[in-house]
Amino acid sequence: MFLTLNELSIKHMGLYNCSQARKFITDFVIFIQKLAKHNIIDEIIMPSDFFSIHITGNYGVTQWLSDKSVDNKYKQYFKRLLDKYQRYFDKNEIEGEFIIQIANLDCQAIGCAFALERDNIVISLNTHKLWKNKTISGKYTILNDEEELDTTIRSVENLSNGVSFDEVIRSHRKNMLEGITSGQDLWEKREKLYPNLIFCENVKDNLYQDSEKYHIMNVMTRLNRLQQYFSTYDGRYEPKKLGMNARTESDTVKKEPSLKNLRLFRKPDGSEEFFFNHIGFSGKYSGGRIYFLPDDANKKCFIGYIGR
Repeated sequence: MFLTLNELSIKHMGLYNCSQARKFITDFVIFIQKLAKHNIIDEIIMPSDFFSIHITGNYGVTQWLSDKSVDNKYKQYFKRLLDKYQRYFDKNEIEGEFIIQIANLDCQAIGCAFALERDNIVISLNTHKLWKNKTISGKYTILNDEEELDTTIRSVENLSNGVSFDEVIRSHRKNMLEGITSGQDLWEKREKLYPNLIFCENVKDNLYQDSEKYHIMNVMTRLNRLQQYFSTYDGRYEPKKLGMNARTESDTVKKEPSLKNLRLFRKPDGSEEFFFNHIGFSGKYSGGRIYFLPDDANKKCFIGYIGR
């Protein structure tokens, strides 16, 4: 997901004091942190003058970062987030002009224009009631093929901590799922689709050998449920709550070395463990299985095998 900051949501409108500005920025960082946990952010694209914009006459992000009354954990997180996700845009990169009316004033929204032209989503601070809407609308003007100005009412999708983003996340995941046609696609997108599942390296070979979309869809139905379950995992694995007829191997399998060793898989850190928990799936062959191992300490789950 490519997010473009709505710079109007951090520009001084003469409405707030420093205390309010501090809270707006802190709430925004907490919101981004919540969003990032879903592992769907590709980039957060900021205006090139981001650090010089003020919500009040003398308080903006730069002042927030040096504000001793702001918890260091939020400042440190925001710095790491910028290092990981951010890039900058400039008004010279937009082709048209996006005008939003705020308090009977026409305001040029550079971020909205940038997002509209690139099919991005804008992200806003909650500094105005307009930024709490799912979409931001305005007049978009651009030169048409006849070199004439063409003005239309356009909208861009908006995220803020005043907007429920569950629907946006579901839509984003749906788009990613629709783009998967093979096991290789699934492997390459595994981290974004399943942030609470840790795939062992040999699963890559399992998936690369599977090129049938219908079969992969069945696998993904099970992985989706595993992701859902372990996204709220409390460290106590309960197969009945997981569902899908999740079960463990029999004592016969666990005690017979030749059978037991078939379920020994190497985790990403190089250590090896036996994976006895499994769920079944159907497809091009009968008896398909996904072997997994709950990671109680980190509240995630290792996926050790997907195949026959």
